[in-house]
Amino acid sequence: MQLPFDPWRLWESPLKRWYWLVAGAAALGIIGFVWGYSTARFTAAVRLIRDAAPSAASAGLEPGRVHQPEHTMATLLDVMNSPLLLRQVAIGAGRPEAAQDMVAGSKVSSVPGTDLVNVSLRGKDRAQTVRLANAYAEAAVRRLRELQSNEAKEAKRSCEQKLAAVDRELESANQAMINFQQAAGLIDFERETSARLQRRVDLDAKAEDLRIQLDGLDLQASNLTKEISEQNPALVSIREALEQARSRYTEEHPKIKALRAALASIEARGAMREPPVNLSLSSSSNSLAGALSLELIEARTRKSVLGQQLEAIGALRDGLTGNLQALAEKKLDYARLQSHFQSLKASRDLLSHRLGEAQLLADHPAGYYRILEPAQAQDISPLRRLTTAAWFAIGFGLFGMLAAAILVLWPELCDGRIRTEEDLKRVTKLPILATLGDLADMNAQEQEAWAFRTLAAFKGRLNHSSNQALVCGIISSTHGEGRSTWVNLLAQAARKWGQPVLTISTSAQQQDAQDGDGRTEEAPSRPGCKALTAPADVTLELMSASPHSNLHLALPESVRSLAWREQWRDAFQKWNQHDNLIVFAELPPASAEEGILLSENLSKVVWLAGKDMPTVADTRSQLETLKHCRCEVVGAVFNQARIPAWRSHLAHLTGVLTLALGLLSTSLPAQPTNPPAIISAAPTNRPAGSLSVSSPDRLADWQKRFTLGPGDLLDVSLYEQPDSLRIGLSIGPDGRLSYMQARDVMATGLTVDELRAKLEEVLAKFHLSPRVVILPTAYNSKRYYVLGNVVQKGVFLLDRPLSIIEAIARAKGFSTLVQARNTFLLSDLSRSFLIRKEADGSFKRVDVNFEALFLRGDLSQNQALAPDDYLYFPPLDLPEVYVLGEVRTPGPLTFTPEMTALRTIVARGGFTEKAYRQKVLVIRGSLTQPKTFVVNAPAVLRAQAPDFQLEARDIIYVSRKPWSKAEELLEGAMSDFIRAMVITWTGHNVGPIISEPFVPNIK
Repeated sequence: MQLPFDPWRLWESPLKRWYWLVAGAAALGIIGFVWGYSTARFTAAVRLIRDAAPSAASAGLEPGRVHQPEHTMATLLDVMNSPLLLRQVAIGAGRPEAAQDMVAGSKVSSVPGTDLVNVSLRGKDRAQTVRLANAYAEAAVRRLRELQSNEAKEAKRSCEQKLAAVDRELESANQAMINFQQAAGLIDFERETSARLQRRVDLDAKAEDLRIQLDGLDLQASNLTKEISEQNPALVSIREALEQARSRYTEEHPKIKALRAALASIEARGAMREPPVNLSLSSSSNSLAGALSLELIEARTRKSVLGQQLEAIGALRDGLTGNLQALAEKKLDYARLQSHFQSLKASRDLLSHRLGEAQLLADHPAGYYRILEPAQAQDISPLRRLTTAAWFAIGFGLFGMLAAAILVLWPELCDGRIRTEEDLKRVTKLPILATLGDLADMNAQEQEAWAFRTLAAFKGRLNHSSNQALVCGIISSTHGEGRSTWVNLLAQAARKWGQPVLTISTSAQQQDAQDGDGRTEEAPSRPGCKALTAPADVTLELMSASPHSNLHLALPESVRSLAWREQWRDAFQKWNQHDNLIVFAELPPASAEEGILLSENLSKVVWLAGKDMPTVADTRSQLETLKHCRCEVVGAVFNQARIPAWRSHLAHLTGVLTLALGLLSTSLPAQPTNPPAIISAAPTNRPAGSLSVSSPDRLADWQKRFTLGPGDLLDVSLYEQPDSLRIGLSIGPDGRLSYMQARDVMATGLTVDELRAKLEEVLAKFHLSPRVVILPTAYNSKRYYVLGNVVQKGVFLLDRPLSIIEAIARAKGFSTLVQARNTFLLSDLSRSFLIRKEADGSFKRVDVNFEALFLRGDLSQNQALAPDDYLYFPPLDLPEVYVLGEVRTPGPLTFTPEMTALRTIVARGGFTEKAYRQKVLVIRGSLTQPKTFVVNAPAVLRAQAPDFQLEARDIIYVSRKPWSKAEELLEGAMSDFIRAMVITWTGHNVGPIISEPFVPNIK
């Protein structure tokens, strides 16, 4: 996530103005200490305990019946928060004015899980606070006792009234019981009820016996009716047809089901209508039917007689039930009267007991709470006020530091100028190509070294090859940001490369050469620099037989001429086509119309920003304008960046540690790295080193049990039944197959024999001993997938055993590229893989070395494919080698078969002065299996060792000498020593030299 500002600014600004933070924290800390000390209070605490219920044993009463409120804690809070009670306590202590302070400083809280209550009181004086807290607690206890006594007296009056009312009701209930007994007479309710219940039980038993006999007669009549209907001729014919069909088909066959349905229909119709009973007719037609009819008439007659007896018993039982109900109502009324009398008697006893308890509590109230631990002066620490004051001081101090930090950071957050490299990167959204510090802090050698490194960075990041022309325009937001300084420094460094150099200034007066340190760069009128006036003249000079190496072009004051701008753009295009040319154009600022006009349709323009000079809004709007003008701004540079010392030290320390680790890794022998574990596939049954896997005697697991799947075509029939043949039956996408009465049989995952057995099992319900014949005609369910850089990618049928080579041949081979009479394989075999589906449904990677198989002919890697295998060959980048480290122009080079390590380094400009040539590191292989090689360049140059042959995607890294820093220090010391010796010798032998003052040539 990109922050809206440079986080280093928020860190550096408070560090620079740390005294603001200290002053703010100290000022508010002192105020907080005084405030806390003046407002601190002492707290005195009194602990109360809830008193148990008063015992009534001395009065002979039942304990636990005192009239005590349920919410005693709420009562205590109401009493202690009473203003009247607080005022009485304050007046009693001789401080009437303390009543308001007690209201604000008092607090009552209960201890969870116990009967304890804490009462606390705050005050300024420790001894006075203790006295007030104890008096406060004692007054509350006394007030609670008065409340308890008043409540007991009120409860006593209520109990007396209720007791008188209960006595009157008790007398009335006793008289009601006497009157009921006189009206009902002397009746034994228990004996009468038992006799009548026994009589009703006997009648119920007799009625149940009659019902059982009636049920038996109903069943006998039903059976006789059924037997008579069985003599129907239609039933006999259907039964004979059913017996013949059962000899051929099973019970599930449709014909069997139809005959049984017809038989059931005729039987149902015969059962619904009762056959007429005609004895003479039945006897003449069928003797068995006549006998059955006589038995049916006799059964119906007996059923009528038993029904009349059952009705008589029911009438007797209803009479007994009415007598029992009348007797039960009288007994219930008498029980109600007796229960009411006993309840009133129990209520009178309870009220008598409570009246005694209330009398005892009213005469001797104990109170709800009593004091367990009074407040004491020694329990209050005298350091309480100092501790409170210290916490106030810390809090106010932190707030003061925060306020001071906000005051310090506010200008930084509100500053709309570009102040740091991170601000420039955030606003422009461009890569930062280089950064230049303050020139006043750099000597001439440091400036030259910086310019040389920056130029190398420009060539490496803006050009694709070392021979390509570097045509770069430098533009800024306003005047005075240092464009001329950058152009002059980079031009001086470019001349050391021995290539033609062209510099273009804004005007002849060099108005933008004013630096932040006050220096003014002159126009390049130094010897050997040829000045030209038109872009076409520069082009002619470059195309001449012996072009001048140093050229300078000054832009006119007005560039509004369309013809001149067309000549300018044409020249820029031609300069880009000139090999080994370096052009630095100082364009007018983007705030001027000339800068926009000259930047139109230009490529490789670099945006320069000076510290604290351009604003964010102007920079964004100007870059947007350049974008609309089709100007390609490729990067940004930052001028006059002042890096804090601690950050520069940290960067230097990081560089030293990185260099040390790089040298250590280079000097150590290369250790083979363990490649990540790859799950091996199950061993394939094939001979080692074969091109094909078709071997009938050694089959793979999926071939040993070859299963069917969706899309497979089958011919199915029943043995010796030609009319049952079905040709081209396809297993559906859901894996099911339908054949005759066998519908939706799951065929996926079954072999041919298993599917045959399953069909015979289903058809056995409809046919006797079916024998199914299955002939597969096409296998379309087994497939494999080939994707990536192959000529014909897609899904292929695994209609026979295939190897990897055969699968690639089916895909018509890998994609290739012909370039410079060389054929390049566009598939990255080092990152290619084979994924296989396991038996549990998971997918795992198969251990196959595709490079060994296709590049070295190792046929042991030619594994057999299985269903659902996935082959992927990722695309390969263009073959390149990469040169990094201490070389003149680090970067990539297109790979050719004759490339060696030293030839590649020479092509990138050769070694730098700080290069460690004895141990040049070459890294080869993929990221999972890297290999390292060390090349001794001096030994190769002395013909003591052969040059190292490179391969595509090799990385060459040239590290810096371990003693390069010591060499720099020694060289500087020697240079200073020689310079001092020459000056001393000249002063002694030649004398002072008086020269004319230098007058700069200002145009």
